[in-house]
Formats: sequence, structure tokens, C-alpha cells
Amino acid sequence: SVAFQRRLKNNIVKYIKFPDSVILEAMNALYNKWLGYSKLKVLTQKQLNDFKNIAGILAAISGVFLTTSPEALIGFKKFPYLDEMRKDITEKIDYFIKLQCIWLNDSELLIREIAKDLLSIELHPLSYGILFKNIKVKIDELSTIDLTLPDQELSYILLEQMIIIIRTILKRDDDNQIIIWYSLQLINSITDIIKIVQKIDHKSIRYYKAIIQMSKMFNSLEYSEEFLCIKNHFALKNKWIKLVISWFEETLNKNYDFENISKSHRDMDLKKRDLDILYIDTSIESSKALAYLTKDVPLEVSFANTKEEMKRSASVVFGNYFTILLKGLEKSTNLDEYPAALKHKISLLNSNLITALTNLSIANVDSSFQFTLPMGYSKDKNIKIAFLKVFTDITNNY
Repeated sequence: SVAFQRRLKNNIVKYIKFPDSVILEAMNALYNKWLGYSKLKVLTQKQLNDFKNIAGILAAISGVFLTTSPEALIGFKKFPYLDEMRKDITEKIDYFIKLQCIWLNDSELLIREIAKDLLSIELHPLSYGILFKNIKVKIDELSTIDLTLPDQELSYILLEQMIIIIRTILKRDDDNQIIIWYSLQLINSITDIIKIVQKIDHKSIRYYKAIIQMSKMFNSLEYSEEFLCIKNHFALKNKWIKLVISWFEETLNKNYDFENISKSHRDMDLKKRDLDILYIDTSIESSKALAYLTKDVPLEVSFANTKEEMKRSASVVFGNYFTILLKGLEKSTNLDEYPAALKHKISLLNSNLITALTNLSIANVDSSFQFTLPMGYSKDKNIKIAFLKVFTDITNNY
């Protein structure tokens, strides 16, 4: 059962720290069985279940052979045959993970989902190095492809799958002490994926779907930022803030057809409805990412010769971001303007924007007062209420 397999995987990660002859023989037997199944064109339901379960155990046990703990190194010196066998097993693990990466955009949905779950949930944390090496290969392949083209649906699926894998790894709670070893590879993968997303035609539906997935991934960084050593990496976070706020801004100027969304399912234009929902979801996810990224992050400004120039530069940067977020807040404060089906979504957007504005203002107090105070004189009651929330948090943290 799935529960038994999950328990077995957790026990492997928790208790098995060093490979012995039993583990090596079991690994070889399982790998050969899995390899045989992988070469079959068609699998029966029983074979498919065995194939999936064996792959899950292989993924969970793989990192045991990659350990570099002092006890393991002593053991490898004491039993040289173990070291030789480990090298052979490592090559098999590499091939195993390579095939999973290839199957991430297989034409069969079930195969894609099995591969994604193996790499994101089941894989032993010590195998992340091999995983990111193989992900880099797939990223390089995608960098030469125009993902906007209709015939590149499977290539776009590969992009989404890789983002989801990274997002899931960031939220795992069994690898906190290990993920730091692979932080550079992980951050480089994120940087490379951003380049691919930015190359997609900005009018394409896939572009906005990719933004949603990337925004969720950025938000997942909160779970492991300390172990990745990026909590106070202000230069990196400023780079991401600039990117995500540009994504959010792209949704601000969209014209939503609320009348169409209010119609019955039979009468509404479903294609237009889906587009509007996509843009709103993009706003929500990007604003949620900003709510995390702006926390305790002073904005980066260009070099200045004097203190006054530095203040002016900081004010300009803060003003640009503040204006974009405030514009979004102004559009989302009056829930009565929105159809009942959208009120919950708009409420989430409003909450995310207030959090982002508050975080931005608290971390940049010297620049924030001249922009936040005018909110208190707004004719819009909801903006005044938002101002009170923001201003109260600023003064409490000053």
C-alpha cells in the first residue's frame, strides 16, 4: 500500500546511514527487476504497481550509497569491495534518475505523475546532486525550444514538472540538514528556469501558467530559506522582487469581463471566463510571493556619492514598487464590485497586497512615510482602512 511504502521510505532515510552487503544485494535485485519492467512496451496492472513500488524503494534507498559521513568513509576503507560496488550502484542510480527526468514529459499522464512523485517526494535527499545534474540537462534542452508553439505542449509540461519538483523539495521536512549541500545547484536551476519562462511570448497562456507555478515555488522558499542560507541574501531577494513585481504588474492592466463571469454557465463565454480567471490567479500567486519576498528585505539601490543621493535613489525604487502594489490594492479593495464567484479570490489578493505593502514599508521606513501617509487621505474608505493596517504595523516595528 501507499502508506506502507511511505513508512518504509521514512524508516530507510531515518535508520539506514551506511550500505552493507544486504542493502547492496537488495539494491541490485530491485534495480534489475525495475530495469526489466522499464524495457517493456506494455505493462499489466500488477506489473505497473510493482514497477511503481520498486521505483519508490529505489528512490528512497538511493542516497544511502552516496553518504559521506565519517563512519561511512571508515567503513569503505575497511571493506574496499563495498566502495567498488558503491561506484557501480551510483552509476545505476544516475541512470534511474535520468530515466525519471526523461519520463517527466512522457505522453502518458500516469508515467509523468509517477516520475514527478518519485523525484520530488520519494527521492532520498542525498541523491539531489544527481537529480539537479539531470535537471540541468533538461533545462538546457528547453532553452533552445520556443514553448509558445502549439506543438510544444509536452515541452511546456516538462517545464511545469521541473518547477513543481523544486517546489516540493523546498517544502519537504526530511532534508533540512542536507539541502544546504545542494543550495547552489538549486538556486542555479531556479535562475535557469526563470530565463526560460521570460522567453515565452508574454501574450501566451503558457506564460501566465508558468508565472503561477514559479510564484508558488518562490513562496515555498520560505520553508527552507534558512537551510539554503538565503534568508538574508538581500541581493538575490531584490532580484526576485523586481522580477515578481513585473509579473504582477502585467496583470494589472487586464480588462476583466465581470458581467460574463456573472452569467450562468450556459450563457457565459467560457474561453473569456478562463482567461480572466487565469489572470486573476496570476495576480494572487505573484502577490503572495511578494508578501514573502518583501519580508525584512531592504531595497537595493544603485551606488550614490552622497547620503542625499542615496536617499533619493532609495525613494525612487521604493516609490516604483509602492505605486504598483497600491494600484493593485485600489482595484481589489471594493469587493462589492466583483461577482460572488470571485469575492474569495479578490479577498486573498487584497490580503497579499496589504502584507507586501506592510513588509516593504517596515523594511524601508526612511522611504516609506512619504508614500504611505497620503493613503490616509484617500476618498476610498477601503484604502483608508488598508492605510491604518499598514501604518500601525510600521509604527509598531519602528
